[in-house]
Amino acid sequence: MDSTDLIVVGSGPAGYSAALEGSKIGLTVAIIEKFLLGGTCLNIGCIPSKFFLHLSYIYCLSKKYTNSIFTHSSLLNKNYLYKKELLLKLRGGLSFLFKKYGVSFIEGKLLEFDNFKVTAILKTNGIRKNILFNFLILSVGSKPSNKCFSSKYDGFSILSSNEALNFKYIPKNVVILGAGAIGTEIASIYKCLGSSITIIEFNERPIPSFDSDVSDYFLKTNSPDFKFLLNFKITGLFKVKGVLFLTLKKGSRLFSLKTSRVIVCVGRVPNSLNKNCLSLVKDNRGFFIVNKNLRTRFSNILVAGDAVYGPMLAHKAEREGISASKLLVNRKAAGLNYNLIPNVIYTYPEVASVGLVSKEATSLNISFFSKNSSFLSNGRFLSSREVGGFIKMNVCRSSGRLLGSQVIHKNSSDLIVITSAFMFYKGTVFDIVNAVFPHPTLSECIYDVASNLIRGFFTNNLII
Repeated sequence: MDSTDLIVVGSGPAGYSAALEGSKIGLTVAIIEKFLLGGTCLNIGCIPSKFFLHLSYIYCLSKKYTNSIFTHSSLLNKNYLYKKELLLKLRGGLSFLFKKYGVSFIEGKLLEFDNFKVTAILKTNGIRKNILFNFLILSVGSKPSNKCFSSKYDGFSILSSNEALNFKYIPKNVVILGAGAIGTEIASIYKCLGSSITIIEFNERPIPSFDSDVSDYFLKTNSPDFKFLLNFKITGLFKVKGVLFLTLKKGSRLFSLKTSRVIVCVGRVPNSLNKNCLSLVKDNRGFFIVNKNLRTRFSNILVAGDAVYGPMLAHKAEREGISASKLLVNRKAAGLNYNLIPNVIYTYPEVASVGLVSKEATSLNISFFSKNSSFLSNGRFLSSREVGGFIKMNVCRSSGRLLGSQVIHKNSSDLIVITSAFMFYKGTVFDIVNAVFPHPTLSECIYDVASNLIRGFFTNNLII
């Protein structure tokens, strides 16, 4: 029977990071994957969605500033093959790293495990393979929530977010259930490729995890492109002669809506394990319960990534995977501060946040104040002819320490890292204004909003 120091189950961001880190610190490592190397992130979610978002953004710009010769079908046909080549290249990169660091890659499905042995069914021949281990890291990922019409998914007209980017054609009308990150990103792709979009959201505003002024600006910016039905409840979905009909309710009023395609984007839930696996404790949402060191009730079995509580983000999963492997050999691993993990929605414009939004700061009884700085006075922004936006910061009243920031702009994903770094080092608005920001850049707006916030302080850090 084969044996190894560490077995990792799942090769997404948490899994491949854990495997590579484990090998680097001297462990023998094997990783088991039932799907494709790279997991959901590389093959279904992060990479394909950003590829199509970039493609659709280029298409929108070509329509805006030129007499575009592109058609929707030609745009897809020319780039669909490139997407496949891109994913193959990225999987090849991971495979190269595994070989470089001596990680054994096992294509197969985890059948069962106890606290010292796993059994997997190999994908190539169906043979059972038993492997002894000293440590096990579960990075089994997540899947779309099935709480909304999952029994009606047909892979063609009624889809989950997992199937949404497997384009066979561009539908005339698309209804998207959910105005969070996944729903709005998919809506942006379909809109730029020619579909008419309706987004239905149970809450009173889109992207509800952000402050209301950010959500309101997002709504205002995207309303010409999307029809938002907010504070609606979906009561039914049925098909008649190939046409989909939804029944909706808002308050006591009833509505109906017809469409060509429905895409369900109402969140994700952790993947479960085979019933023959060792019993691990979960919470009522399906997350594995672990301690601060990611350990389960068995000290040699850890869980990282989407299967443990926290934001379901690839960069969070990646950092947890690295920490999990370091903690196996008692090496110092920086504790993961979930409050400092940036969250980005890759729409046009992008929306990003890090730290506490206003509602969270208020619930913690923190005395704070906020300021915004618009990009409309920024020279670099004005020269780009892009959609507007602003940067917002929440600051502690007593210390000037940065509690959180939010950005809405095409380059939010890059700008949010700057404020995230200041927060990591417990920076204040005084630290920000002492930094030099190059001109002309969008980052100068970070300096501007910090300067505005300093006006809320008196000479001895007393509030005016």
